[in-house]
Amino acid sequence: MTGVKSQGVSLGIRIKDSAGETFQLKFDPLHWPEMATGADVVVSHLIWAAGYNTPDNAIVGFTRDDLEPAAGATYNDILGHKRPITMATIDGSSP
Repeated sequence: MTGVKSQGVSLGIRIKDSAGETFQLKFDPLHWPEMATGADVVVSHLIWAAGYNTPDNAIVGFTRDDLEPAAGATYNDILGHKRPITMATIDGSSP
């Protein structure tokens, strides 16, 4: 994990895979899997079919163990303070 999504209303993170490719992940509400992300994928494909440039959105699955904070990765808390991304941050147990 290299950072957190800083714009928009949905929770998201930036990750880099083992090949060095960067991706942005957005999440659904806990009890409604694929509610927002499913709509996002469908609409982006419809807009692309109409001839517009859109991101190549897809639904993916992974486990918590697949995430590891990158060295030096940070995020800005709600007060704007830069904080390191740790395993506790990923687990949601740090501010």
